[in-house]
Amino acid sequence: MRFGVAAWAFNTGDHFFSYLKDASMCFMKEAASNPEMLSIVCMPGDWPPGRFRALQRFLDYIEAQ
Repeated sequence: MRFGVAAWAFNTGDHFFSYLKDASMCFMKEAASNPEMLSIVCMPGDWPPGRFRALQRFLDYIEAQ
């Protein structure tokens, strides 16, 4: 629902990318003592190109780590 509710929505692809990057950084930092899995839920439907590109950028970022 982050894209559906304006009060706390990701308004740009950069917002989405930043959130994913920050979340992954937390998971990677804690992985040494408490391994967990980061899930990204992508609901079917209207995915504007900017959000899709943000997901691509995030996957490139993770691959580089």
